[in-house]
Amino acid sequence: MAAGRRDEYAAAYLKQSRTALIALVILGAIAAIYLARDFLIPVVFAFFIALTFRPTVRRLARYNFPPWAAATGFVVILVLAGLVAAYLASGPITGWIAD
Repeated sequence: MAAGRRDEYAAAYLKQSRTALIALVILGAIAAIYLARDFLIPVVFAFFIALTFRPTVRRLARYNFPPWAAATGFVVILVLAGLVAAYLASGPITGWIAD
């Protein structure tokens, strides 16, 4: 009977240890993501952009358009759109700062 109780205690101890280790791993992963956010935010943003434009690049590839040219075109269009948006927003922002 004593050996059976010892096995029960050992099983309960192992379960608690496993739960504590899982919690520590989760907390460690959250801390690592928090500390690496300056690197991860642009990487995740680039991944989402690639995921968004991949179907269009594939469609253009069917018409013998090189994938690198399509990707370059999308990057140029996105940069130009960002610059135009910044230029258009600069007037109202300057007015707000002046007020």
